[in-house]
This record gives sequence, structure tokens and C-alpha cells, in this order.
Amino acid sequence: MRIFWVALVLMTSVMSVPPVYASDLEAAFAKGWHAYQTDDYATALKIWLPLAEQGHAPAQFYIGVMHETGKGRPFDDSVAVTWYLKAAKQGFADAQYSVGRLYMKSNRVSPDFDAGLKWFQKAAAQGNELAQNFLGRTYARDHDLALNGVESLKWIIKVAEKGDVDAQFRLGVLYDLGQYFDEDNDTAVTWLSKAARQGHAKSWDRLLEMLKKDEAHPFDIEELVIWTRDLANTGNLAAQYRLGELHKNGEGVEQSDSEAFKWYKKAADRWYPDAMFRLAEMFQDGKGTKADKEEAHEWFFFAALNGHVLAQNRLAQHYQKGDVVPIDHVTAAGWYRRAAEQGHADSQNKLGLMYQVGVGLIQDYQAAGEWFRAAADNGDTEGQKNLALLYANGHGVPRNGRTAVQWLRKAIKSGNLDAQRQLGEIYIKGLVNGIPNRRLAHMWYTLVAANGDADAAITRDDIAKKLSSTVIVSSQKQAKRCFESGYKDCD
Repeated sequence: MRIFWVALVLMTSVMSVPPVYASDLEAAFAKGWHAYQTDDYATALKIWLPLAEQGHAPAQFYIGVMHETGKGRPFDDSVAVTWYLKAAKQGFADAQYSVGRLYMKSNRVSPDFDAGLKWFQKAAAQGNELAQNFLGRTYARDHDLALNGVESLKWIIKVAEKGDVDAQFRLGVLYDLGQYFDEDNDTAVTWLSKAARQGHAKSWDRLLEMLKKDEAHPFDIEELVIWTRDLANTGNLAAQYRLGELHKNGEGVEQSDSEAFKWYKKAADRWYPDAMFRLAEMFQDGKGTKADKEEAHEWFFFAALNGHVLAQNRLAQHYQKGDVVPIDHVTAAGWYRRAAEQGHADSQNKLGLMYQVGVGLIQDYQAAGEWFRAAADNGDTEGQKNLALLYANGHGVPRNGRTAVQWLRKAIKSGNLDAQRQLGEIYIKGLVNGIPNRRLAHMWYTLVAANGDADAAITRDDIAKKLSSTVIVSSQKQAKRCFESGYKDCD
């Protein structure tokens, strides 16, 4: 990392070769510059330090460079940024860029993204090309970073025109959505195509998505296939994988599992994770090749090692269920954890379950609750249901019937049938306010029974024995209203 920083500093140094002025101050700086260029850093520092203390911005900047790069001084980014700031505050563009860079990248200076961004903007406004490039790439890559109107777009366009694929993709999306520009499908396609032709996977996916919407475009699926194939034939892994996808789904080409397998294999052999995962699926299902579960497991393993979250989840299932490999709950938990830490909701829920029951991990209800919450926040209905049950029973979290009901309601709205049963049980036991609510319990078991659950029908009928006919009719009407509203009007 330090080599990268030094390279940037040296680049700015070349840009900052000082002009010769008649003043004694500039003449003295020029002597120091000559010493610096001949690697006589001690002499350079001796000459520049008095100038810097008098407020000479170039001298302040280069003393900062010496501290950052260890030229004649110990490596010290904190001292370097102090000198850079002195020059930056006087409007010295290279110093402004260096301050921004250290605020964002140095591990020896307290990180301050917002301050760093402001210094980059100041340097870019003065024409510092490195700052302009950084801003363009930052705005292009960080889609959570709010664009600062025309100024931000200017830098994105600048680096996009230089061939930066992330910037080209961002512009394509902005034109497609009509954000900051008038909606313009043709221009969107132009920028997305530029990136996709360089192998940018997201741009290719976006183009295909636009085609599927049957929008008017200056190209068609056949053209997309042609230049995807051309790029794949050059050895581009992303294009080989996506050509496999086209054949797998029959989009723009005749559906062919054998052709899909061929292209997946080309990319998988060179360790492209998505292709390795698809290849594993084809071996698993016997599509395009002979079914071979052991080969499938091996490709899932390779994809998982390369961070493919779905492969990590699938591998965990193999070890949990003893599919192809012996049951190994500890290894299963390890793979679920890897996927869970990448935000995979099902893996977060499965890891929570392993903590809850103490299989493969030491039983820990609090840890179970944390992973259930992560899964629940990601919209996983099983995670929402399991988190609700922890609150209902007070395991790892304070017992709270109302919170349990809230999470079960979320799961129910997404179609989790077992959550309906659990909600009915909560009302039978009176876990919300300490008093059983048989009317609501009857309603929820009515809904579960309507899905063909015989046990739920028995429980519903047992509850009905303790209700009046009027309450039963009311409960049935409420169940109908709840179902027809998509489980929104259920009270």
C-alpha cells in the first residue's frame, strides 16, 4: 500500500516542478529542489525548512512528501499531513490532493472521509488531474454517496471518457433512470455497451435487463450475443460466463445445456466464481453433462473458497445433511458463517439455529438472536419467525410478546405459513398481555387450516368450543378480510 502512495506522490512531484522566479525566496527553493532531485535530502530539508516556516507553500508541500515517503526523514504520515495542510490552506493544489488522500487511505492518520472528499474537490477545481480522477471513480463506484449535482457528474464523465468501466456503468444507469439527466435509453445503452464490451459484468446484466423490458434500444439481443461471443472468444471470463447464461436460459440463442456447460467450464477452469457455481449446479442436476455429485461438491468448494456466497451456503448444507460428505456440523457452521458475514440471509438464519440448539457450536441464545435479527432485517421470513419465538420465550432477549407479534406479522405478510400457527399459539397462551385471546387465536388457526393443515383444524375446533357462535362468525369474517388484504387488515 505504501508503494501505491509513494507512486502517487512522485506523480504529483513531477507535476509540481517549480518555475524559476527572480525573488530570493524562489531562488532558495530552487537550490533545495536541485538537492532533492540529486537525493541530497538533508541539504534540501535544511534549505526548505526556513522557507516553510515563513509560509512558502511548495516548501511546506515537499517537506510533507519527505515525511510521507521516508526521504531523509522517518516515515510519518501524521507529520506529513501537518505540512500538507499548511500548503493546502494556501491553495496549493498538490497539497490539497495529498491531504485528501491521507485522510482517506493512510492507516497512520485518523480517517475522515468527508474532510478528505472536500480537499479532493478543492484540488480538482484547480485542475489537479489525480484529484479529478479520484473523484470521478469514487462517485462512480460508491452508489450510496450522494452526487453533488453537475460538479460530481463532471468528474464521472471525465473518467468515463478515459475508459473507466465503473464510471461508464454509473452514467448508463443514470441515463436509464433519468436521474440528473433526461431519461435517454440510447445514451444509456451507449455507456453501458462501452463498459460491457470491456467485460464489465454489471453493465452486461443491465443491458439484458433493459432488453427484457422490451424498451426501444439502438441494438437487440442478437447484437448483444454477437459481441458477448466475440469477447468470450478473447478469453474474457465474465463474457464466457454470461454466454453460458444466455445458452442456459435460451436468450438470444437456442437453449442448450451442453453449450452452457462448455462456456461455464472455460471460465470455471480459470477460477471465475460464478461459473464455478453454475458448473457445480450442472453436475448436481445432470444438465449438459452426466450427473456427478462428488464433482458438483468439488466445484461448490472451489467457488466457496473464492467467496461465492451461494456456494458457501450450499457447501454448508452438504456438511449439515451429510450429502456426498460425512455429516460435520462444525464445518457446516463455518461455511454458514462465511456466507452470513457477507449478508446472506438464509445462512444468517441457519447459523442462528445452530447457536440456538447448540449443534456445531456452543449453545448461545444471544448469538442466535443476533443472527436471527440480521436475517430478519434482510427480509428472511424464517429469521423473522425465529426471532419472534426468542422474544415470545425470553431466550437470549427480554420476553416481549408484542415484539414477537410484530416479527411474526412481518413473516406472515411474506407468506410464511408456520408463522401464522406460531401467532395463533402466542394468542392462546396469552403472551401479549398475559390474557389469552381466543378470538384472534381462532382466526389464525382458521387461516392455517384453510391451507389444508389437519392439525390446525383440530386446534381451531378445540378453541371454538370455548367461544360463542357470534365470536366464531366474527373470527371467520376477520380471517377472510385478513387473507384478502394480503395479511394487512388482521386485527
